[in-house]
Amino acid sequence: MRATSVRVCAVIASMLLAGCGGGGSGGGTAAAGGGASSPPTINFSANPTSVSSGSSSMLTWSAANADSCTASGGWSGNKAVSGSASTGAISTATQYTLNCNGPGGGAIANVTVNISSSTTASATLSASPPGVAPGGTTTLDWTSSNVTSCAASNGWSGSKALSGSEATGAINSDQTYTLTCTGTSGNAVASTTVTVRTAVVSWTAPTQNTDGSALTNLAAYKVYWGPSSRNYTQSATVNAPTTTYTTALTPGTWYFAISAIDLTNAESAKTNEVSKTVF
Repeated sequence: MRATSVRVCAVIASMLLAGCGGGGSGGGTAAAGGGASSPPTINFSANPTSVSSGSSSMLTWSAANADSCTASGGWSGNKAVSGSASTGAISTATQYTLNCNGPGGGAIANVTVNISSSTTASATLSASPPGVAPGGTTTLDWTSSNVTSCAASNGWSGSKALSGSEATGAINSDQTYTLTCTGTSGNAVASTTVTVRTAVVSWTAPTQNTDGSALTNLAAYKVYWGPSSRNYTQSATVNAPTTTYTTALTPGTWYFAISAIDLTNAESAKTNEVSKTVF
């Protein structure tokens, strides 16, 4: 019996694909590495990037495919592969460097905090880690300048010190936290969103075979995903008519594709690939 070929289009993490076209791509700064493993990807930022002399900024980082990190420049020492840290009071423009290594090689990222003469009210808020597994917790870190009071809203509440750290409760869906600070120099608002490390895969059921005939014997779908393009290390079968699948992810960029299976167990070609990055 001739195997029936079917086709299916995918929607990954709320990104609609036209026809069976490609999807979004992940971000990050990668450095060359060797071997079969992927090189580290570092997300490293300072918030704010400009402070008044004697004030501080919050450094936040997350390194995928790395098992060690070392700081240099304006800071030093061994660092976890994800976290946040205050620069402490600085009086000159300072560059901070993070060098991370893993099985696939090494990566280096830099951020610079400049000095501003502004007396405008400012506030920063970050989460470490910036992404959690369902039910996980994170730590919120914040700083402010030229203000006299701060208050929390959205995912947390109450009056807050002008700078500090606080652990969240369990997080089961993406959650935004907001800090509003006030003073004689004006108001400042800072927000950060903590994402849950999952991918929600959804798609539209196919109605035709590739030859244009009606598809009447669709049985299931197969969802494939893995840590590099077309390297699918995991898969799951979803019985029709269900057209969605949710999976937990570890930090990094993950690539997804879907195929369809008919009642004779014939499997279609995989869809074009889409990806999602979690931190």
